[in-house]
Order: sequence, then C-alpha cells, then structure tokens
Amino acid sequence: MVEPAKNTKGELPSWEGEQIPVPFTVAMEAGRLRRLKNFDDYHADEKTIVFSKKSLQK
Repeated sequence: MVEPAKNTKGELPSWEGEQIPVPFTVAMEAGRLRRLKNFDDYHADEKTIVFSKKSLQK
C-alpha cells in the first residue's frame, strides 16, 4: 500500500562515486529501453506509454 507523504519537502536523489543506487539489472533495462524505444513487452496504459516515449526523446 502506498500513502502520500505528509509535511515533507522534495529532495533530489544524490550519490557519490560512479555507483548508481539501482540494481544492475534495472540499469541495463533502462538502457535497453532508451536504445530500442520498444515498449511492447510492458503492460501499461496508453497515457503512460506516450509519456515514456516523450521522455526518451529528450
């Protein structure tokens, strides 16, 4: 279950060094999506797909 955070301020994620704070498999999948721009394997609504494709065009 997810609940909205109350009385919190947004904070940008940060880290030190070259290690990104995600598992290697997640980083590889993100790279694959950026290269191929193929969302056929993902089950998402059309609005989400359109948003993702626009984000990758930047």
